[in-house]
Amino acid sequence: MKRTLFILIILTLLAGTAGAADITGGAKLTAGDYNHVGDVYKQVFEITDESNKFSLSYGLGFFYNIQFNPYLGFQAELLFSSITLRTGSGSTWAQDQYFLFSAPVYYRVQFNFSTVGLYIMAGPRFDYFLDNASTLDSDGIEDSYSRKKWAYRNFIICASAAAGAVIPVDTGQLRLGMGYTRALSSEFTSNSKAWYQGFDIQVAYGLAL
Repeated sequence: MKRTLFILIILTLLAGTAGAADITGGAKLTAGDYNHVGDVYKQVFEITDESNKFSLSYGLGFFYNIQFNPYLGFQAELLFSSITLRTGSGSTWAQDQYFLFSAPVYYRVQFNFSTVGLYIMAGPRFDYFLDNASTLDSDGIEDSYSRKKWAYRNFIICASAAAGAVIPVDTGQLRLGMGYTRALSSEFTSNSKAWYQGFDIQVAYGLAL
């Protein structure tokens, strides 16, 4: 299944490149908040009287956008990211920080109004986590651990969507948007109901290629 999906994405990319009306590439920055979801964490929160708390997660990388026509397009990205998941009660909290490579692959719809374009895009996102992770709590105690040792998956498939605006700036395009991502694969190798989700602000600048 994973191989078939990957092949379809590559074929779409190649077909789009061959007849694309417009190709844009550039740098992208994301910043937002991720948290735990699923029955496993729900049960833990009920027992411990804890909940998700805000923590900053971010990503930095590049995007490659092919517009088949003024309305329909395809966008692939590769980001080096940090996801921080924080839980706690009152002023007491603990968090886990992970580093990963994220590769969203979006199908994209854009509507153009004068010089500004409004877009919405959705598709799969492939997250590959590096094995080293770290913890930090409200007392300032830090530690590190191996994801594999604690039976975490390193490769997780997500569903991702974003919407925003494209604004011409000098010879390029400024892209401002907001995105949502939800893990589809369990965080653990046991396939227990434990996932993560996140909302982020997305800023990108691209040039015609």
